[in-house]
Amino acid sequence: MLQQHYTKHMKKSRSKIPQLIKVRSMLQREIESICPFCDSTDVEHFQIHHINENPKINEITNLILVCPTCHSKITKGDISREIVEQIKLKIPTKQFIECANVSIDSLKCSWVNHESLENVFFQNKVNDLSPLPIINFSLINHSKRTVLLKEIQLKAKHLPKGISGFPKPVILKSIAKYNIKLPEEDEITSFRLIDEIQVPSGQAFKLQVQLFEILNDESHAIQGRKVLFFSFIFNNNISISAQKIFLNCTSENDKMRIMYLS
Repeated sequence: MLQQHYTKHMKKSRSKIPQLIKVRSMLQREIESICPFCDSTDVEHFQIHHINENPKINEITNLILVCPTCHSKITKGDISREIVEQIKLKIPTKQFIECANVSIDSLKCSWVNHESLENVFFQNKVNDLSPLPIINFSLINHSKRTVLLKEIQLKAKHLPKGISGFPKPVILKSIAKYNIKLPEEDEITSFRLIDEIQVPSGQAFKLQVQLFEILNDESHAIQGRKVLFFSFIFNNNISISAQKIFLNCTSENDKMRIMYLS
């Protein structure tokens, strides 16, 4: 009798998850429709588990989608709450696809790496290579499925022009090079790939982006100091952001050096 009273009380205290369909969809994308504990793909029967076991806390961070068998194991304690918390931390979308390395192709363009800072590149005007920066991106698919790279997005921050101090290369052969126009301030350039790149599970791949500016309706080399924000869009609404890239500057708050002409 006491057990029945306790069960009824628990049912009354359980609140409905707001926007359940949307939340379930987000949780399903998070686990890529695969149970994070046993690799079951019968996602239609998956259940939402409250990680801290409080049914009133329905934030995404407290929810995880699992198969009925694993949900039962979690409830019984066969899978500990600590393990559930660890799994939840490991499965955000941003960790499925990793932007492992960003570098400049200094053998094909007149830009070079900063001698000590990562993702900082300066134009070397003493050589006669292409003035258009060619940036290498090395990405790794850590997910359990093949993914398709469909689009590259770029946003740029144009810093005040000034003179900055002036001022090296990993081997994965680039599978493609794309020419992308630098966007204006507060705009985003979206470059849709005509041929999508198929990336099998566990594989790394490398691509190049060559940048140019449009001035007076003509393409030109990059002028001034820029901060670049690249995003890579895959299928199933998966997207990742690369590290910030600095051209002709070392940070967004780089101080300009003033040169006096005598």
